[in-house]
Amino acid sequence: TERQGVCMEFLNFADQGAVREYEDFVESRGGSYLQSAHWCGVKQNWRHEAVLSRDSQGRLRATALVLVKKFPPPLRPFLYCPRGPVWDYVNVAAFEDLMEGLEELSRKYRAYYCKMDPQVEESEDKKVHTLRAAGLSFVPWRQDDLGIQCRSNYILELQGRDQDQLLDFLTGQFRAGTRFGGALFALLRNAYARASSDGVRADILQFL
Repeated sequence: TERQGVCMEFLNFADQGAVREYEDFVESRGGSYLQSAHWCGVKQNWRHEAVLSRDSQGRLRATALVLVKKFPPPLRPFLYCPRGPVWDYVNVAAFEDLMEGLEELSRKYRAYYCKMDPQVEESEDKKVHTLRAAGLSFVPWRQDDLGIQCRSNYILELQGRDQDQLLDFLTGQFRAGTRFGGALFALLRNAYARASSDGVRADILQFL
C-alpha cells in the first residue's frame, strides 16, 4: 500500500533481483542470518513471507521476514519473525509499515498470534522503549527454554576452511556423529544448493 509517497509491500521470492536487494539490505544493516531469505530453505515446513518498507525514493528502509506455521484444524496459524525486524529503531513510519504488513498477513492466514524476536539486548534502552511505545511487550532476560530462539547463536565461517578444519570446531562427541551421520553437512549442502542461483560461490558448493 502507499501513503504520502511511502510504500509497504511484500517480497516476491520468485524475483531474484528483489531477493538480492532484500539480502543486501539485511546484510548492510547487520541483520541476523535468521532474517535472510535463504533461512526459508532451512525451515521447509513453514511458509514464509517478507514485509518491506520503502521511502519516497523507493529505497528499502525496513524489512521483516515472517515464518508462518500452520497447524491441523481447528488450530490456527502462528506468525514468527525470527531476529527481526531489520530496522534502525528510529524511523517510526517504517515500523508502522511493517506492522501494517503483519496485520495484513494475520488476516490472510487467519493467524492467532504473531511473535517478533528482534535482535535487541536488554541494555539497549532506546530500542526497548521504541518497541514498547509501538504497543509491543518486551520480556527481558527470558530463559532459553521459554522462548523460540536461544539468546545466542553460533556462526561458523565456512569460507576458506575444508571439512576437517570445520570439524575441529566441534566437540568430540558431535564431531563423531557428524562424521558418521553427515546430518550437519547434508543440511548445509541443501541450504547452499537452494541459494546457488543467487550467487553462492561454486567452490563452497563443491566443498560441501
